[in-house]
Amino acid sequence: MEFIDGEELKSAVDKLDKDRLLKVVEDILKITLKLDILGIEHKEIQGGRHFLITNKKTYIIDFDKAKEKKTTKNFTGAIALLFGEGRIAKTIRENLNIGIDEIKFIREFAKKYKKL
Repeated sequence: MEFIDGEELKSAVDKLDKDRLLKVVEDILKITLKLDILGIEHKEIQGGRHFLITNKKTYIIDFDKAKEKKTTKNFTGAIALLFGEGRIAKTIRENLNIGIDEIKFIREFAKKYKKL
């Protein structure tokens, strides 16, 4: 186990510039998709406490509740976290100028992904 000197997404999201925020969103989607492909259910995606943001990298932490599963919800959980109705999603929408049409598209994509 190693110490990562980073800030939780839930507090970092308000401080990131547009380019860094976009990279963090991309990183989170890639991380959660990879977990789904590997069949690992993290179980604590929501809330933004389990993503640590550093100057250069985004990490997912705390795998103590993680399980191997055939059906995982990491990616769709990340979609809800990043593009749902919560404070983190609102900040992302505002800072990245994401409109309602884009949000609808992302949510529809997540529904289709969930059915795979």
